[in-house]
Amino acid sequence: MVFREIDLIRLQYPQGLFIPSDIPKIRAYLSRKFPDDILLHNHTSNGKFRYVYPEIQFKFINKRLNIVGFGMGAQILQEIFYQVDSVEIGFRLRKLPEKEIQVYRSKIGPAPETYTYCFTTPWMALNQKNYHAIKKLPLKEWKPFLERILWGNLRSLAHGFDVWLEDQDNIHVHGSFFPGHSIFKDYDVLTFTGTFKTNFYIPLGLGIGKQVARGFGTVDIVP
Repeated sequence: MVFREIDLIRLQYPQGLFIPSDIPKIRAYLSRKFPDDILLHNHTSNGKFRYVYPEIQFKFINKRLNIVGFGMGAQILQEIFYQVDSVEIGFRLRKLPEKEIQVYRSKIGPAPETYTYCFTTPWMALNQKNYHAIKKLPLKEWKPFLERILWGNLRSLAHGFDVWLEDQDNIHVHGSFFPGHSIFKDYDVLTFTGTFKTNFYIPLGLGIGKQVARGFGTVDIVP
């Protein structure tokens, strides 16, 4: 088994201060305040998207805004914690009367035993091709289809952290998924919640699947 440990930082803000639709506005405000930190918006200087696993992720969990970072993203979050006391939402500055910072360590990579995880934010599993493919399947075939996608998400996560998967076929995924809908860029998109079991360490508080920087696909371990 080859896994690694990573250090993460999580910023948390008071319940009721923000709503989920504020996340794009908060990202935009922080990107303007720290224009040289491309990790906040994942675009290069020429405007092209950076196809890497995001080192800063904005999430709305238990009615609280969370911002999680690792690597260089963790350093940027420390700057935000000490330097940002308000954010602009809808052309109005909103004070941050309270904020918390948490530093923790988590494992990533193949695990010697099976763990159960749950999605604490909706999982955006499908790209356009997979969306059309799953719509053609009977409902009884959705589960194995989504398990294959989730397996691919774990493989991509490992690649994003330079974790070598010696035998990818030894990574197993078994899940129970429930379809739902989320609003993304003013569009209604098919997303999923549920739980899954896998012999893979997923860093707690990070996301898997599409649009994790905007808060989708956040996982937590089920005790």
